[in-house]
Amino acid sequence: MRVADLRAKLNASGSFVSATSTGTINGNFASRERSTFVGAGPRFGLQGDIPLGGQWSIDWLAGAAVLFGERNVQFNSTQTIGGVVVITTGANAADSPAFFNADAEAGLSYWFNPNLKITASYRYDEYFKALKTLTVASTSLGVNGPVFVFSNIDRIYSGPMLRLTSTF
Repeated sequence: MRVADLRAKLNASGSFVSATSTGTINGNFASRERSTFVGAGPRFGLQGDIPLGGQWSIDWLAGAAVLFGERNVQFNSTQTIGGVVVITTGANAADSPAFFNADAEAGLSYWFNPNLKITASYRYDEYFKALKTLTVASTSLGVNGPVFVFSNIDRIYSGPMLRLTSTF
């Protein structure tokens, strides 16, 4: 069984200059996006170790899961010109997806005794299309400005890991 609680947050702010037929317009913007997924599902995995001699071994694992849960995104943006708020935008989306997760790990272990080992390893864990984000679908500026859509994006965690394992 795999349980996942994934979260992403983006805060952005800045200033802009826009050219018009009557001159230039200076303004500021501030945007905030929060994306979450909470869910669980069945996981199939294999793991093992390859003895190297003495108290050393190479440990490995690989697994795949299908996760079911709730995915949400909230987006808010404000644009100001001359200190006056001219555009306030808000968008929310939620769904209940099923998506895949794959993970793998390989490392070097030292066994202190048959029940206790320490492992230095590298881990890779990917959640395919797990989070939602707001993206620009069309950059052509018409009367209403650019067109935004919600897109599903991958979430990847990877890096070195140190683990102490004990059995009873």
